[in-house]
Amino acid sequence: MSEHRAPQEGLLGETEREALTDPEGEVPHTRDELIDKVAHRLWETFGDIELLYMILTEDEFRSAFADTADTRRCVRSRAHHVLAFLYYGLQLTGDDVTYRVASAIETAEAANDRDATVTLDIVTQPFLPPDQQIEALKNGAYEQVTAAALDQLWYDEQVPPADVVDAFAALDETELTVEDVVAERKGTELVERMPTPVITDVEVNTKAPAEDDN
Repeated sequence: MSEHRAPQEGLLGETEREALTDPEGEVPHTRDELIDKVAHRLWETFGDIELLYMILTEDEFRSAFADTADTRRCVRSRAHHVLAFLYYGLQLTGDDVTYRVASAIETAEAANDRDATVTLDIVTQPFLPPDQQIEALKNGAYEQVTAAALDQLWYDEQVPPADVVDAFAALDETELTVEDVVAERKGTELVERMPTPVITDVEVNTKAPAEDDN
């Protein structure tokens, strides 16, 4: 009797997820073969998303993205990393990402019968070396260390956990311990880009302030 196999529901199958996260396990393909297969599926997925964008009604969009409070948080969190994934891939292959993002937003607004003017400037600079980041925090120069740099500092195996504790202590996070940092790093050896915290609930108040508001 053949073994019943559950259908694949995502871009990656269960064995493929295991192959990417557990190199010690037995896998049917080499990593290069796996990436080739996934790349083909990825392009097919892009085609499906393009089709969905063109044919879903507004109500169907709303249902897909905001079914329940829990679904909304999940979609927003994962959408953050999907957008980062697209940006990173386009940037690595030499695309004009600024134009691509601005043009995509204009296209989406046009679907709502609205013109949009999008101004997007991406200015980058390298993080300070870890020792300089920690020194800056200790000296109160918080503007020199962004939240993104602090996240990288947390997971950087070259930075001793005690130094991470010192850095966060300078931010009044006095309950953090070396054991906390070690535990958080455990199991992330294979991850190239560490997950960052994602704000999933943002409310924008568009109400005009009353005359007596300060």
